[in-house]
Amino acid sequence: MNDKAVDELKALGDLYAQQAKPSQAVGVYKKYLTKKPGDSHIAKYVAEYEYSQKNYDEAIVYFAKVAGEQARGADFLFKYGQACYSVKDFKKARKSFSSFLP
Repeated sequence: MNDKAVDELKALGDLYAQQAKPSQAVGVYKKYLTKKPGDSHIAKYVAEYEYSQKNYDEAIVYFAKVAGEQARGADFLFKYGQACYSVKDFKKARKSFSSFLP
């Protein structure tokens, strides 16, 4: 897939998201992330959608792709910790919770 096609995938996902069609957006964004795995903003969108649908195994995959400032917020760390706890990965859950608790 060439770069233009990859950019078009992101644009299509953005259109679905703007039209309040998150399941369609996530499907397209997942394809996009196979070609551009470093896009933290899109990875976070997918992770939060999967988390909201209680697809914790999937959410964890995409939470792990989030980097930088987005990966340091208390809300992000809480959701990541909750997802890990839900799949009984207590070590990762504890590490995530410890990152923002005093």
